[in-house]
Amino acid sequence: AEKRAGEWLAGRVAAKKCVQRLTAALGKNHDDLTAIVISADTLGKPFVEGEAALSVDHISISHSHQLAGAALANSGAFMGLGMDIERVESRSESWISDYFADEEIELAGQGNDKWTALTKFWTLKEAVLKALGSGLRFDLREVVIKNVSAYGKAEIEFRNDILIHAQTIGYQFLEARVNLVGSMAIAKAVLYPRA
Repeated sequence: AEKRAGEWLAGRVAAKKCVQRLTAALGKNHDDLTAIVISADTLGKPFVEGEAALSVDHISISHSHQLAGAALANSGAFMGLGMDIERVESRSESWISDYFADEEIELAGQGNDKWTALTKFWTLKEAVLKALGSGLRFDLREVVIKNVSAYGKAEIEFRNDILIHAQTIGYQFLEARVNLVGSMAIAKAVLYPRA
């Protein structure tokens, strides 16, 4: 619990430093990190409070195995931003059946790279749900990774309830990527609205 709390705090510090850099680029200095307040809505989606909130429209935070990261952006052409970090490691077969569609399991294969592929898929799913602003309230098997290129670009399909949710909020296009850095999978997703 103490380690997890430290990771959570590191994620908040990373987010505050991102806010600090973004606002500085916009000509507004926030030198005191304690004055930047990061809160979360009822679904756990982080947001910036106070004066700095005027410069930040999208924020995503992730932490795993003593690594934390944050991504944020001011207003632009997209409607959601998500990122996730996870260490590649073997997990249980129930983890696979609980969170992955049959075609994802087949795509991951059975060789030495199975856990790498499934961890990449997991981080993509979490980044996408963060971009949608929905948290983990949907069945993760409804966000289906159809392909990941050699350069990390992902082809993703929404199904059932998550598709309805995405269409309801005005989703048009999703761009998602995942990369492996050492033993860590790092994914980002950007959601674009209908024109």
